[in-house]
Amino acid sequence: MSKGFVFLAQNSKDDYVLQACLLAMSLKATQKECNICLITNDDVPAKYKKLFDVIKEIPWSDSAEDKDWKVDNRWKLYHASPYDETIILDTDMLVLQDLENWWAFLKNYDLFFVSNVYTYRGELITSDYYRKTFTVNELPNLYAGFHYFKKCDFAKDFYSWLELVMNNWEFFYGKYAKELYQKSLSVDLSAAIVAKILNCDKQITNN
Repeated sequence: MSKGFVFLAQNSKDDYVLQACLLAMSLKATQKECNICLITNDDVPAKYKKLFDVIKEIPWSDSAEDKDWKVDNRWKLYHASPYDETIILDTDMLVLQDLENWWAFLKNYDLFFVSNVYTYRGELITSDYYRKTFTVNELPNLYAGFHYFKKCDFAKDFYSWLELVMNNWEFFYGKYAKELYQKSLSVDLSAAIVAKILNCDKQITNN
C-alpha cells in the first residue's frame, strides 16, 4: 500500500506555497521514506518542485477563491490524495523527527485526528482559551492540522459529511455549536460536528 503526506497550499496574505516547500524540506530531512503531494492552484517555484512527488490542482474549482481565510477546500483532501494511507499536515509546520512510529500507530485506524497537543516546551495544553466553543457545546476536541486516513468506506463517509457541513456551516454551527457561535468556517469545528453527528469520536481519536 502506498503512503504519503498531503498538504493544501493557497496563497493569500501569506505565502503558503513557500511554507509548504519548507515543510517538505523538513520531511525530506527527517524521514527514511517520504512521498509528498502538494495540492495548490498557485505557482510553485521551479527550484522547489523536486521536493514534491505529486503536484495537483485543487479539484472541482476553487471554493475559497474570494476568501481571505482559505479553508473551504479542505474537505477535498480525501478525494485528492493519491495515496492509500495519508497524513494531512498544515503548511505552517515543521517536522523535526522521524514519524515512522506514528505510521505504525495510525495503521490501527481508518481515520484519526489528534486530540491532545503540546507546547514547544513539551507541556500538554489544557486551556480551552481558543476552544471554548468546543467545550460549551460538548464537541470532540479534534485538530485537523495533523490527521490521517486510509482510503476506505468509513473515511469517505466522514469526508462526505465534512463536505456537507463545511458547505453549509452556518446551519450546522447554529444547530450543533450555537453556544458561543463561531462566525467563520473552521475545519476543526466542522470535523468535530461530523464526529458528533456520526457518534464516532472514540473511533477517530485516542485521548
